[in-house]
Amino acid sequence: MPTTRSFSSVTSEILSGLKEFGRVEHGIVYDPPEGTVFTATRPTRVGDCVVEFVHDSARNELKVTIVKKPPLLPERLFWDGLVALLERFREGHSEVLSRDDIINGYRFILGRHPASEEVITLHQKNHASIEEFRASLFKMRRVHSRHSPDLEPMKMGLWHQFLTNDQKIIHKTKHYFPIYERHFQSFVNKSLTFIEIGCGEGGSLQMWKRYFGPYARIVGVDIDPSCEAFEEDQIQIRIGPQQNPDFLQSLIDELGKPDIVLDDGSHIMSDVSSSFAFLYPHLSQNGVYMVEDLGTAYWEEYEGGLRTPGSFIEISKRLIDELNADYTNGRVPPTDFTRSTLSIHFYDGAIVFERGSHTPSLALRIGTAES
Repeated sequence: MPTTRSFSSVTSEILSGLKEFGRVEHGIVYDPPEGTVFTATRPTRVGDCVVEFVHDSARNELKVTIVKKPPLLPERLFWDGLVALLERFREGHSEVLSRDDIINGYRFILGRHPASEEVITLHQKNHASIEEFRASLFKMRRVHSRHSPDLEPMKMGLWHQFLTNDQKIIHKTKHYFPIYERHFQSFVNKSLTFIEIGCGEGGSLQMWKRYFGPYARIVGVDIDPSCEAFEEDQIQIRIGPQQNPDFLQSLIDELGKPDIVLDDGSHIMSDVSSSFAFLYPHLSQNGVYMVEDLGTAYWEEYEGGLRTPGSFIEISKRLIDELNADYTNGRVPPTDFTRSTLSIHFYDGAIVFERGSHTPSLALRIGTAES
């Protein structure tokens, strides 16, 4: 059943300020944009929250109804956030709110981030006024929110972005999304070069742009010249065959060392192997290389087959020994791959390589014999 609450002393000016804050800070969409009766849709990490507002300007009364709420979003969090926002814009009416309501509301707005928790604890200890408390919290948010994405309490995940995509079509296997998050998350909101081999219909390039943030350079590689139409801010397209070393060298010459390469190209074994052999040594020091849709490694029409020596699955199996060459008593000589690779991860239809180096491996015993 929809839940409704009414709030008094809400003037048209207060309502206008409330809407502007929601639009700017949380990407809330209002339908219609103007008027006294409207719905507000806010995307959250666990789904959209849809709320209906009815404002009686003659009585300065606001009626709010939760029309749709994700099951994982506690209803109290929503009401606490709304109460705190109304207090912010309603001058001279803070006495109608309990201090706990206000603090919980700000906690919802700012997220349970250590920085906001420190401000809350400090002001509770010093018995600061609500005005001082509010000013400190929002000053802290203005300073940190653009550089600390974890200040946002409801940041959308990659899977949610995929499910709610309304731009170009994205064609991805759904169980890859936890793999992406696991291996790509540390690059979010950092300067990086991301190469996706295979542009599809252009939607995944836009998805990566949204996911990695404003500092990312997304490069799509394809043999189809029509893919050039996918170029936009932060997205570049380069046309050429993924197995051609001259073309791949031209990418390195232009772009430098990529941080992530995602091979979603032809899925033909010789193409996949050629791209990996050339690009993997050119990754940045802590780069990630992922090959997906490796079911084709078992299909003859893609030059694959069960235990076929040239399939990328079999190549990757052999690389396990190369990764562990130091323990083979000389039977497998260490290579550049040995020295530059931290891990290989095998998944259903996908393999991820993580580059990196470490100091000599030592087995340590630490502690005291007596405790």
